[in-house]
Amino acid sequence: MTRLVFQCVVLIAVLTAATVARAQHFSIVPKFGGQTLTTEQLAANAEFVAGIEAQYKGDRVKAAEDLAKAGWASLTLEPMAWEHPMRRFNQAWMVNPYEPTALWGMAVATSRSGDNEKAAALMVEARYHGRYYDNARFLSDFGLIILNIAVKSRYESTWKEAITLFEKAYRIDPQLRINLYNWSLAYFAHAQYEDAAAKLELALATPDGVRIGQDYIALVEQKINRPIIKKEQ
Repeated sequence: MTRLVFQCVVLIAVLTAATVARAQHFSIVPKFGGQTLTTEQLAANAEFVAGIEAQYKGDRVKAAEDLAKAGWASLTLEPMAWEHPMRRFNQAWMVNPYEPTALWGMAVATSRSGDNEKAAALMVEARYHGRYYDNARFLSDFGLIILNIAVKSRYESTWKEAITLFEKAYRIDPQLRINLYNWSLAYFAHAQYEDAAAKLELALATPDGVRIGQDYIALVEQKINRPIIKKEQ
């Protein structure tokens, strides 16, 4: 397989938040890391589930959806956060292990923690349970995870897999700013700076394009030696 020379600056400054290796509490590891919990931990989990069942009158599906929503709210408010959201997604999974939004959120949080291979496996599981084959945001999130793997492995085929996901997401929703931004990152990582600029310009022209950070805009402008211009689609 062909290996690539990716831009290290993207890996460090844009794509991933490097996490210092440390022992992680079971509550912030997806699905509790498959660890054997202590008697006290099992009792606490059982008490939590019983309380949720009482609150939702036995409707575990709705309870898991609401817990996952809380996790997603935390992911959205803090773009690099993952520990607090993971606790919520684990709670949702404990209530209903098939809740797709919990598995999807768990994957995004896991990617932020630095484990993109595990994140990709969770995305496959979420796609199966949620039937997210035509969900543009899901496809773009999956593409970013695959892109992170490509940057680490430097395999051309993995990078192309990420591009395919961004292209599919674009066909479904051309105005999805985060997908255009992620697509731009992919081209930047591949040293295709004009392509990166073109996707960035489209992203800036979307309704929430103002949310794109100036640091990345400046980085692309430095590479193409011209200002970035918003382009209407």
